[in-house]
Amino acid sequence: EQSLLDSHRESHERSDGQFRCDYDGCDGSYNTERGLKIHRRLTGHYTEGGAGRAIPGPPYSCQWPDCTNTSRSMCDLERHVAAKHTDERPYGCDDCPKRYVRSDQLEEHRRLNHSSEPMEVLKCHFKGCHFETTATNSLRQHLDRHYKLLTEICPKSDCAKRFMNKAQLKRHMSVHSGVKRPAAGVKPYHCQWPGCESSYTRVDALTDHHRKHTGDLQYACDDCSKRFPSKNSLGDHRRRQHLFPDRKRFRCDVIGCAYETNHRYDFKIHGLKHLNIRQFACEESDCGKRFVTARALRKHQLCHSDDRPKTKDFRCDYKDCRYAATSGEALTKHKRWRHEIDRRFVCSVADCGKRFFTGRDLKTHVLSHSTERPFRCDWPACEAALKSQKALDSHLLRHGSVREFVCSHDGCGKSFVTKGDVRIHEGSHELPYACEWPECDQRFRTRVRLNTHVNDHNGVKPYKCQIDDCEKCFASKNYLNRHHREVHKMFSRVK
Repeated sequence: EQSLLDSHRESHERSDGQFRCDYDGCDGSYNTERGLKIHRRLTGHYTEGGAGRAIPGPPYSCQWPDCTNTSRSMCDLERHVAAKHTDERPYGCDDCPKRYVRSDQLEEHRRLNHSSEPMEVLKCHFKGCHFETTATNSLRQHLDRHYKLLTEICPKSDCAKRFMNKAQLKRHMSVHSGVKRPAAGVKPYHCQWPGCESSYTRVDALTDHHRKHTGDLQYACDDCSKRFPSKNSLGDHRRRQHLFPDRKRFRCDVIGCAYETNHRYDFKIHGLKHLNIRQFACEESDCGKRFVTARALRKHQLCHSDDRPKTKDFRCDYKDCRYAATSGEALTKHKRWRHEIDRRFVCSVADCGKRFFTGRDLKTHVLSHSTERPFRCDWPACEAALKSQKALDSHLLRHGSVREFVCSHDGCGKSFVTKGDVRIHEGSHELPYACEWPECDQRFRTRVRLNTHVNDHNGVKPYKCQIDDCEKCFASKNYLNRHHREVHKMFSRVK
């Protein structure tokens, strides 16, 4: 090992050796041919007679037509040509038909898909960072963000800014090309598919979205039958569903909050909610509501607009489905999550048979069948017992008196423990559904509650108890569920 290190150091030492660099303006000379090769590889000082290459200037630029890619080494350039232009994949897997450009990609594929040994989980050693991966290259790229290694330099002479990777450099070059990036919250790329109102900030995201409409999903998951429009969406799916189904990269450190996610942006927005930072304000007169995100503000502004749809004209065309929506975007989401995705997780409880998209949804549903409450509150003089850790965390917030969610209505100022509590309270300020019964001036937040109230006026009780020898009837499902809990000790809800 020491001899290799000495040899490497000699390659950097300049002397009056016999191996000279004949590039214009360079006076480098070395004792060994290997030292001259390393010098040329680092500086790009190749000439017309140097191994048939004439590549002055930046070290290694691609000579393919209309390609402006530059590489740090000749090996990287050969990989680029094979991957982008000739589609040469010399490294094939022995257990499946997949082929790869580089040997390390093949090794990573075999380790993730064909190895019988348990995968080693690599963790970031920086304090407060919960990043985890099974790929050494991903960990290396992640650590670069902590170390802030700026290896990519802007080629403009009057700029010379440095960036961590080529993707950041490419985004920066749009500043010099005159192409303005969209402002925060603006999504200039709109989907032209009939009935779809999705919009995006990047054209590549719009391209991936359009492939979902056309069915061009060329990237398939090896562990399940799902297909995706891009490698990024496939990799995100594998991390969530197969590699780390129960692990999240970002966890909220607020006492009593169990929020966790894999998305950095969602985690940032969640932190703003704890701090009650609402920087997006409604500019309508006599409103003054403030929101955490621009998307929430745009959704709120629909209530002030005359273009807000009054009727649900977008109806689901699947058989026996009566769903209707006010926008094509809502209808598209309904079809995607209710009809087009296979619900592989089935409830095994007798006489239930409900199906769900994810295992987490199934676990949450199974709790509704159980009467056990293993999570007990350890607060003094509190005997509450709950079914899940999440419910216990929400319950502990009430003991701690941490009221972080404040009502956004002017002149109110009430604060609440959870987001659900503040939403229910804010609904009390807006009661759009009024009872038209004579001498009744009650108003309600939802049409369902109004219908229940009207049933009380009419004496209609359409919900009958299904227990034998019980003839009671009720005006709403909530009344029937309360009767089941208090009288028959049944904790499963009527849907």
